[in-house]
Amino acid sequence: MQTLNKHHLLPRVTTPERNRAVRSGNSNKSTQQHCTKLRKWEDKSSMIYSTRLRIIEANDAQWILFSPYEPKIFLLKMMWQQISADLDGLLDSNDRTVTTLANAAAFLCSRIPRINWLGFYFLDGNHLYLGPFTGKPACTSIEVGKGVCGTSALIHEVIVVPNVDQFPGHIACDEDSRSEIVLPIILPNGDLFGVLDVDSAELSRFSDDDKAGLEAVVSVLRTKIVAKL
Repeated sequence: MQTLNKHHLLPRVTTPERNRAVRSGNSNKSTQQHCTKLRKWEDKSSMIYSTRLRIIEANDAQWILFSPYEPKIFLLKMMWQQISADLDGLLDSNDRTVTTLANAAAFLCSRIPRINWLGFYFLDGNHLYLGPFTGKPACTSIEVGKGVCGTSALIHEVIVVPNVDQFPGHIACDEDSRSEIVLPIILPNGDLFGVLDVDSAELSRFSDDDKAGLEAVVSVLRTKIVAKL
């Protein structure tokens, strides 16, 4: 029996980590390996994943060797893929936009860990106006170019703020917020609809993988938004 003390084993998957993986196992003999197994449990119609350590019987199988940190990245990417897929199935483009975003806010808040505020702002003229959200009461109007939301709306780019106290002109709606990410929602015709704003009570909460995951969420929302609020 071969023992691996500093690494975890995961079944072969098609991900960028695969290129950095080291294959182990022998197709000509059976071996026992300590392996990280993905455990599934149902959350409504979706599947979320967690890890547990178990011993598996490897028979004519190949496994991929990961560093101790890579499974966390792998699972984070899986989480975001599942969130986007489930959001796409939940929302109906025939609903009014305010209905769509109300359900989206509730759904995302229930699925994204370690956040304290999530919501939408609609663009109207030179201001952003508060839309559906979850969390403490928030600013009802933000001028374009002001704060994180207004700046994102102005430049049409995602803004990640590791520490809100270090962002010039930050508009504080929830005193518990320490980090923030704002994503512009740009419709297929190129018009700016508004922004998605997500806050956390933790410093540096939002990683590059979280940014990519939320960008995928916004891509889903773009296909569900209709003209009427």
